[in-house]
Amino acid sequence: MVVGEDFSAVRTIHTRDKGRWWSLAMIALGVLMLGTVGGYYLYSIIARAQLGELEFTVPLDETDQSGDFSSIYPGSLVPSLFWDDPRWTDVDYDSNSTLFEGFTPVDGNGLPAKAGGLAAPTRIEIPSIDLGSIVKALDVINYGAAWGWETPKDVVGHIPTTSNPGEAGGGYFFGHLQSPIRGEGSIFRNLTQIPDLLRNGLDIYVVLYNEEDTAYLYQIFETTVIPQEDFSLQSSPDSTITLVACVPAYIYDQRLLVTAKLVGIKG
Repeated sequence: MVVGEDFSAVRTIHTRDKGRWWSLAMIALGVLMLGTVGGYYLYSIIARAQLGELEFTVPLDETDQSGDFSSIYPGSLVPSLFWDDPRWTDVDYDSNSTLFEGFTPVDGNGLPAKAGGLAAPTRIEIPSIDLGSIVKALDVINYGAAWGWETPKDVVGHIPTTSNPGEAGGGYFFGHLQSPIRGEGSIFRNLTQIPDLLRNGLDIYVVLYNEEDTAYLYQIFETTVIPQEDFSLQSSPDSTITLVACVPAYIYDQRLLVTAKLVGIKG
């Protein structure tokens, strides 16, 4: 064969091999993308099917402490969460009992607001799920097509048009379960643990502090999940707070609502 023809033949072979590998790479990429989309779709079905596990309402007789914190310990029945470890029951309840020191029991109807309302919240704590965060009043932001509340970043956000701690009505507090894209933190990452804790008989309390360093103690009595389009700010005749997070993880088209009522005040 002539040298030029040999070179042409080799180049043709190389081009053919390159095309073959490029085709295989595109096929592999297509299979990967289909697998990813299919996996996400399957995950979304399973995740939505499990949302019912995030809903629980504490029976009325278990949330009515009649303004007496002493009935919480040792008068309560041992929660099923601790049936296999009675020693831990004592430790847990002893440590929890200090939470109520200094609080004056209230009936949950809310306190009379001062002129201009009670002071705004500054900090929130839920000891049972190791949550502690400052609270920031959320601003209204122009998103171009519409106006809306800003999303909290590494803090718990309070809707300032809703009730302040201790006031009658409903106070709303927002936080992220996760924020993988925007990187706005995961303050409410343990919020999904609350339904199981309630289901196992544990009393869960929220402490809210305001600008005057007054502490308000709330007892969680209900967790619900609703579609994002059904969410709206609701008022209440009592003093309640609602903690809101987007669920399920990596889909975020539902809202987990954790609601608590006022049971004590300190300061």
